[in-house]
Amino acid sequence: MDRFATSVSNGVLTVDTGTIVQGPPIGTNTTGQEAEGPNCIGQADGH
Repeated sequence: MDRFATSVSNGVLTVDTGTIVQGPPIGTNTTGQEAEGPNCIGQADGH
């Protein structure tokens, strides 16, 4: 997913949508957190 350049001046956040910064490829673990809990598309009980 692409990202945009940002800046903060005098407490005002500005997002420069004219400057695109290429983000990491889809599927890249950018949070360092592995999957937790059951798979959301697993078998449903009682159906």
